[in-house]
Amino acid sequence: MKVVALIPARLEASRFPKKLIQDLNGKPVIYRTVENVIKMNVFDEIAIVADDAIFIDILKPLDIKVFHTTENFECGSDRIASVAQFYQDADILINVQGDEPFIKKDFIVTLIDSFKDTAVSVASLMHKLDENEVDNQNFVKVVVNEKNDALLFSRSVIPFHRNKNYTFDYYRHIGVYAFKPSALQAFSQWNYGVLEMAEQIEALRFIENGIKIRMSLINELTLGIDTPKDLELARKYFSNL
Repeated sequence: MKVVALIPARLEASRFPKKLIQDLNGKPVIYRTVENVIKMNVFDEIAIVADDAIFIDILKPLDIKVFHTTENFECGSDRIASVAQFYQDADILINVQGDEPFIKKDFIVTLIDSFKDTAVSVASLMHKLDENEVDNQNFVKVVVNEKNDALLFSRSVIPFHRNKNYTFDYYRHIGVYAFKPSALQAFSQWNYGVLEMAEQIEALRFIENGIKIRMSLINELTLGIDTPKDLELARKYFSNL
């Protein structure tokens, strides 16, 4: 089985511009992410899909292929889909976020294992939410069926807890995706749907087009970098590794 990591890299991120080139204990964030992905030793190929040539220079010492795309993509999956045509011989393409320098190998292996079910064409991850996190609109929630296929993603609280005599768990979507190449290419050709436009959640494009996303539950989280505060936490975390 051929597994390829495609890492989208956007210089001017909306919440934290230039975060991928910020220093993380001696090397840029994107460099640390790629280093970590290489060390996993689970990928047959690794490539960066970037919107600025600066990433070519930054990552040159790692001898990693960097695609420089000039189109303005709305999300990371659209960005990596622009090069999916070069990986038609791959069995699985995995979207590893450039701002996740500590993502664990176990998470990636879990995604790959999802494809043992031949009906799966897209897979992602979820984590149980604490009660005090359920109302946080920064956390995308997901509800699933008995096979753990996603039914809906939302920044709102889903499901609504009307029956107080019944208890259940809420799940947070972790935005790491694995695709069959055909599914990723199809994704890039669909128009944005009403739900995706309203929520700004790319996974909803699959749901709106009738494609199931197999969700796997993970028992821990890693530190992603979305804000300057996250970067400071990441520096402290890295110092203790």
